[in-house]
Amino acid sequence: MKRNNHHNDDSIQDLLNRMPSVEDRQSSEELYRKISTKRFQHVQKRSKRKKALTAWGAGIASLAAIILFFVVAFPSMQMDNAQHDTASSNESMDASADQSTSEAHEYKEAKLQETEESHQSSDQSKSDMGNDSEQGFVATDSALSSQVVYREDNKKYATLPFADVQGQYIIPFTFQSVNDTQTVEQLYNSLSPSIQEDWGVMEYQFSSVSFNINQKERIVVAGFPEDYEFPGSSAQENIFLKSLKAMFRPLNIQTIDLQTNGEPGVDLGNNSGLKQIKLDGISVYKRFNSPNGLQLFVQVPINQSATVEEALNKLKVDEPNFNVEGTIPKEVEVMAVETTGDTLEVNVNGVEGLEQARYTLWMIESILMTAKEFGYQEVKFNGFPFERLGTYNFTKSLQVPFSVNPMPANQSYSK
Repeated sequence: MKRNNHHNDDSIQDLLNRMPSVEDRQSSEELYRKISTKRFQHVQKRSKRKKALTAWGAGIASLAAIILFFVVAFPSMQMDNAQHDTASSNESMDASADQSTSEAHEYKEAKLQETEESHQSSDQSKSDMGNDSEQGFVATDSALSSQVVYREDNKKYATLPFADVQGQYIIPFTFQSVNDTQTVEQLYNSLSPSIQEDWGVMEYQFSSVSFNINQKERIVVAGFPEDYEFPGSSAQENIFLKSLKAMFRPLNIQTIDLQTNGEPGVDLGNNSGLKQIKLDGISVYKRFNSPNGLQLFVQVPINQSATVEEALNKLKVDEPNFNVEGTIPKEVEVMAVETTGDTLEVNVNGVEGLEQARYTLWMIESILMTAKEFGYQEVKFNGFPFERLGTYNFTKSLQVPFSVNPMPANQSYSK
């Protein structure tokens, strides 16, 4: 058979190169569906055309096959209609269509696998963050900021007290050692922090005082220099004593011996010759709103004869005159079920209406710290409509924290 000289390989290639580019924005699923449909239509057309071609003879069929070869050789799915109008029984068409269908199918399977892996990764991330989508809580590190401290191995902590500017309550801050070799006693004696004025607290009172800490015997010896300015009024004396108690309560210290220039006793305004302080008393932990917008835990003393359930109800009481808020919303019902062991059970109702997870976190951590005041080591919460919030897993008992208001490890806080 003669070859058409007007359409040699180079000229055909040149014509194909001149054809306008077409961008395919179809999804993998749509492309797969179209290929499958076209393939089915082609099979039907091929069956009918095969009968017609047989009648015209083998010569005409061969010529049509050669012409069709060059048309089908153009590797673009955008030319489907033109290609299939002249489709024949040529085996090259079968191979090309089958290959395209196979590639589309493989691409679809890859995308489906990628989507499934993405969903699994997303679900795992939500689970790790303690997300409860049904209640709208999104407990991410950026959304929730814990205000309590849990001790880590090889880390030392010191809790330093700061009185609010009205001299009413104590706001304890917890500082962490800057190196692993520092002892607890060294940490206490090395700190002299300067807190910004807009935090709404007074200056630290004990920078010039030395502390000898015996955790085994649960006793601290506080040595005051001879020129120390002791409080002169009853209100100042009250804050002075509260501060020392708050300072060593996290270490389970029972007694603080007071010395002046190495001699037993200190002279306070209304209490001359005071030699020892017993760390008695009970406090609840509420939220303090500082002038700069910072929110901190504040210790609020309550009657020492109060029950744990009475203490939890105190957490609903706001004290706006002192910039203090309760941590349990009024609409939330909290009932403590006291146990004989180290675990306190707390039943909670009405949490579903809370709008922000961070306020739920304040409530949880204030209950944990208040339970610690009564000697409990763990708290089991019942009634939350979610299993997790932040790092807390409510299917288990939660350990009470070491202290509150963590401060970053910073050498600038040292003397």
